[in-house]
Amino acid sequence: MLDSFSIKVIRWPLSQSARVLNRFGITANQTTLFGFALGCLAFPALAFEHYSIALVFILLNRFVTASMAL
Repeated sequence: MLDSFSIKVIRWPLSQSARVLNRFGITANQTTLFGFALGCLAFPALAFEHYSIALVFILLNRFVTASMAL
């Protein structure tokens, strides 16, 4: 829903981070697994009512997984 708008705004920073990750030999599968782990960390934060920490983990998850999608 918002991805079509937000991707236009953050395309350049994401492509730059993808280039850096590629330079270090980090694959798309590795970034996906790391993003999944970050997303899973949001669940305990939500369970303990640490909503701001959960939001940080969710946003980091979106950034990490989107950086290799470009």
